[in-house]
Amino acid sequence: MAPAVVLLALLDVVPILTELFYSFTNFSLLKPPRLVGLAEYEALFSDPVFWASILRTFYFAAVLVVVGVAVSLGVAVLLSQTILGTTVHRIVIFLPQTVSYAAGALIWIWLFNPTSGPIDTFLSSIGGPTVGWLTSPSLAMPSLIIVSLWRDTGYYMLVFLAALANVPNELYEAAHLDGAGPLRTFRTVVLPSIRPAMLFVLLTWSFGALQMFTQAYVMTNGGPGNATLSVVLDIYQQGFEFLRLGYASAESFVVFVLCLAISMIYVRRFRRMVT
Repeated sequence: MAPAVVLLALLDVVPILTELFYSFTNFSLLKPPRLVGLAEYEALFSDPVFWASILRTFYFAAVLVVVGVAVSLGVAVLLSQTILGTTVHRIVIFLPQTVSYAAGALIWIWLFNPTSGPIDTFLSSIGGPTVGWLTSPSLAMPSLIIVSLWRDTGYYMLVFLAALANVPNELYEAAHLDGAGPLRTFRTVVLPSIRPAMLFVLLTWSFGALQMFTQAYVMTNGGPGNATLSVVLDIYQQGFEFLRLGYASAESFVVFVLCLAISMIYVRRFRRMVT
């Protein structure tokens, strides 16, 4: 276990401890770090931009995970049936996962373009209004959620497909003999059998959503009017644009603690179900 422990310490534990140390300093890259105690945390917790970015990020994560789990599980259930073209459907749905977030964001910038994009062009052809997908404060974040769903649904669909394939046929037969319909079979047989996969999907998708950066950075740069400023994008701007590395480290550590708390809630909620 020694090599794995050393690698874990170098790649995870040391950076976390280094970040914690810098969060107690006034560090700007231009000057050596100077210990300031909890001053950066006091500035952080009194900053309305930070709290707004936290709420915005949780909104993004909540909508993305809830809708994404429902869609990916629903698609997995449909494609687990014996239907024509199942393999082709799986490939098509999974294909966006092979595209990087940066490249996918550029594609969707073109799709969302209000003057030459195919979405607004189609809406205009049927008499619909031109929609400012990325320029409207109320639509910019939902647009980023659409991009994330497009990219990640295929991957989690495969996770659910693998879990569904391991559900014993005897359970389906027993439910059928008991007179259970499709919905009751899904609730009493399928969901309990795929709980380990559900825990994995919820954890990984939630953490990925809470660390949302590329979509906002490439597509909107946090705009319009900070409507898509996620907490990780705010950390990047504070640290590498404003050179407030002490402040950014404090913000990063707060996000780390939030992610740790969420993971503990998930694990405690699913522990009995999984075992």
